[in-house]
Amino acid sequence: GRQTNLSSYDTNLNVKELMFYSFLIALLLFTPLAESKPRSKVITLQRTVCYGTCPEYQLTIFSDGAVVYEGISSVKKEGLAKGGISPKKLQDLISEFDKIHYFNLEDNYTPGNKVCPESMTDMPSAITSLTRNGKTKTITHYHGCRGLKTLELLTQLENKVDAAVNIRQWTE
Repeated sequence: GRQTNLSSYDTNLNVKELMFYSFLIALLLFTPLAESKPRSKVITLQRTVCYGTCPEYQLTIFSDGAVVYEGISSVKKEGLAKGGISPKKLQDLISEFDKIHYFNLEDNYTPGNKVCPESMTDMPSAITSLTRNGKTKTITHYHGCRGLKTLELLTQLENKVDAAVNIRQWTE
């Protein structure tokens, strides 16, 4: 009789295991996966060299808030580094682009253009871009250009991008 009890014990154990694994499989099959949209580039900022020691780097902010930094020269952190910002901070930044009507601005604020009425030499440039609804706008802003309110607004926008990602952690 003892052999019979052992085999019925094994059978019970197998049924329990079978029920447990069936439950796990059902859970996996019927749990909806988070819809993952592929992350895309939303905002970029590149700061160029000047005559002197201006930090040279590139930043990319993605739709999921991921930030990729690449330090090139005159920065504390050369090479790649990663960070992140909250969805709210990203939305706030996009709003800042909207406030200055970014998509309606000129592409180049560089010497020789009507949008650069006065210019000084040896200054850095900032190249920004914004991608929304599949459309990308890029603006090159030479910091030696003076004399238009738009130039000040672009400088403020560039500084807001830096502040949002806490650029100083990599540059100073």
